[in-house]
Amino acid sequence: MWKISPRYPDGKLMPEVSPGPIGKNGAADRNEQAYNFRPVLTNDPANRLPWTKPAGYNPRTFNLLAKYLQEWPAKMHREPNLDDVTNPVAIPNHKADFNNNGAFSTDCTGHSKEYPNGSYSERRKTWASHLLYTKSFFCFLASDPRVPESLRDEVNTWGRPKDEFQDTDHWPNQLYIREGRRMVGEVHCADNV
Repeated sequence: MWKISPRYPDGKLMPEVSPGPIGKNGAADRNEQAYNFRPVLTNDPANRLPWTKPAGYNPRTFNLLAKYLQEWPAKMHREPNLDDVTNPVAIPNHKADFNNNGAFSTDCTGHSKEYPNGSYSERRKTWASHLLYTKSFFCFLASDPRVPESLRDEVNTWGRPKDEFQDTDHWPNQLYIREGRRMVGEVHCADNV
């Protein structure tokens, strides 16, 4: 991949970019592997719901993704497609399980660290922010004019299935938590490799 500046021309960081330095590989920190929601989507027009703008949607959240997608054709010599920003895994009945793929995808990066030790209230906030991010990510890809038209069109061939997750507005009812509390002990995994 190519390097892309996370800054605006005035030097300010774009949204969703951490100002801190990147830690050393293997060094301890308080961060958690990013969580996400893994939507089940369908490309069956008879079962597909259209993308809608969620309450709280802010397209600025995706300014760096917009920049990345706009630079894509010059760097990759083709237009970006849905597989470049998500990982759809086919399941029966014209559906797919969509997961994270790449630097800009369904992972709500940098917003998971309070969850493992958080109160129920803090966990509800984390849950809500991740769900809003996921809804906003797909809304952005489906509708923002900064997204190449071919990618917007492809995203709009998919949608939430009418027959899945009916009690949660057709979004998954589980947050995909990849890791939680870490244990500290006398033996380090790296020492046993």
